[in-house]
Amino acid sequence: LNNRFSNLREVTHLENGRNQARSKLNTSGFTGVGWSKRYNNWHARIKVHGKRINLGSHGSLIDAVAARIRANRKYGFHENHGA
Repeated sequence: LNNRFSNLREVTHLENGRNQARSKLNTSGFTGVGWSKRYNNWHARIKVHGKRINLGSHGSLIDAVAARIRANRKYGFHENHGA
C-alpha cells in the first residue's frame, strides 16, 4: 500500500505478472487450487511461461496448497503471489 521508491523492487514484466492478486472467482482461498466436482477432490496447478502445469489431485485442501507452494518456490514466484 506504500508505493514510495524505497519500498519498490525492480522486476521484469514476467515477474510483475506473477505478483497478481488472487482472482475474485477463487473459491478455495488459495491461488491455483480448486475443487473438482467431477473427481470429488482438490487439484493444484500453476501457469509458467504461458503453459499450465498440473500439480496433481489431492484428497485434502492442505495437500493441494502444499503442492502449489512447492511449485511457487520451484518456478520463482514471489512469496506474496496471489495474496
